[in-house]
Amino acid sequence: MLGFGRHAERPDGELIQVALTQMIWLGGHTHAEAAEVPLVLLEPPCQFRNAVLTTLKESGRDHRILLETPHLPGLRAALRSGLGASARTTGYAAAAGLPIMAPGSLPALPELPTILLKRRAAADAVDDLAELLVQETRKTHD
Repeated sequence: MLGFGRHAERPDGELIQVALTQMIWLGGHTHAEAAEVPLVLLEPPCQFRNAVLTTLKESGRDHRILLETPHLPGLRAALRSGLGASARTTGYAAAAGLPIMAPGSLPALPELPTILLKRRAAADAVDDLAELLVQETRKTHD
């Protein structure tokens, strides 16, 4: 599995950090100008949610959660409709056609580890595929 953030250790799995991916703010510019940043977030657990809330708290920016959803389609719909701000990656925003805020509109978000979770006792073909995923993902982040 290729994913973002930290995942629980699994006794039968190996975590490989493949790259660091910069998180970006999504939403309309009016959200950044609001006295209280309106947020649309995935329900916990979510590394993007944690980063957004921590970043705003540490920067002293007031905010309120307008929508919590368990699913990405709900988050996409809320962002497309202009309901609030959120964070993802540039790749996700481009693929989903989501509005990206100008850099500096809101406090800078952290980078998020891109990780590969691979079963330790996997077949050779799985190991080969995992190595290919690691190489190609690192190429796009260099």
